[in-house]
Amino acid sequence: MGFVISFLSKLKLNTLYKLADIIGLIGFYLLKGRRNVAKKNCEVIGIEANDDFLKNNFKNIFRSFIEVFYLDKIDTEFIVNNVLIEDEKKLFQIMEKYESLLVVGAHLGSWEFGPVFVKKIFKKKIAIIGRRIKNKKIDSFVKKQRGSQGVEYFTHRDVALKVSKLLDDDYYIGSLLDHGAMDKDSIYVDFFGLKTTFIAGIPLIAIRKKIPILPLFVVRENGYYKLIHYDLIFPEKKGDLKERLSNLAKKINLVYEDVIKKYPDQWYSIHKRFKRVKKDEETYSIY
Repeated sequence: MGFVISFLSKLKLNTLYKLADIIGLIGFYLLKGRRNVAKKNCEVIGIEANDDFLKNNFKNIFRSFIEVFYLDKIDTEFIVNNVLIEDEKKLFQIMEKYESLLVVGAHLGSWEFGPVFVKKIFKKKIAIIGRRIKNKKIDSFVKKQRGSQGVEYFTHRDVALKVSKLLDDDYYIGSLLDHGAMDKDSIYVDFFGLKTTFIAGIPLIAIRKKIPILPLFVVRENGYYKLIHYDLIFPEKKGDLKERLSNLAKKINLVYEDVIKKYPDQWYSIHKRFKRVKKDEETYSIY
């Protein structure tokens, strides 16, 4: 494993992408279970998942994975030559106004590159929340890469205390909330017409700290990395906490629905996003 990591870390980005495309095609043919999950997810979001679409989707997914090997090589020249910002003036205005924000992305497009772009372009202190990987060598490497550009990286354990302190220290906190989760960490909210799990921690922090949420994504488009953002989502200041939490999560899910519909081939469709769906107080899986 150490040799593979060392080898991949030395490759140029274009070479990494070529390799990811090959692995993606192999995955499409060999990972029948994941292919079926992708088909089911595409059915839910209203996309026709023919073989051509799924092959492209698998390629994009493995490009997203393999970008972690290039995180430490992103510099100012790379950003100037390769990054576009949609509605750039408005995004800079938001960044200038708020010293700390909760930034919500998704497992879509170049999710690994997003924190580095924000740090280098907007000169912000940024920390990101991730999941611990079972393989210790891979986990150690991913942690090193994600923190290689001065981005602080930590896992879900003790998130509330850590995030609260970082927000007080003027950090931008990045997290990806589009995955399914265990009941103990979630509330159930509508997503593409199904009432399914939504990770509650970040919206709850937004309510308690009275801090807005900025939806921000990096998509690959026409050979560039396009940074796109949605309007700030402000937590309600009054009312029942559970209702405010649910309303905030619904607003985030509406953003997710929109960006996934626009870039379905770059969404991480092989994840069992609807593993827990609730109807009439009964929980089931669509898979």
